[in-house]
Amino acid sequence: MLPALLTVKVSRRLSTKILVPYYAVPQQSSMWSVTGCGAYDDAVPGQVMRGEHRRRPAG
Repeated sequence: MLPALLTVKVSRRLSTKILVPYYAVPQQSSMWSVTGCGAYDDAVPGQVMRGEHRRRPAG
């Protein structure tokens, strides 16, 4: 399992960091969560890094 460091709000002013599995991180915060750690396709991590996964197809 690939761990990820996630910042979590504990109270209004206090936050802390915890280790969680990469797939538990919100997709907007982690390219590994979006791509399943690159398991779907070798090109997907690069597309996510360039922001191409957010583009809608023309049409």
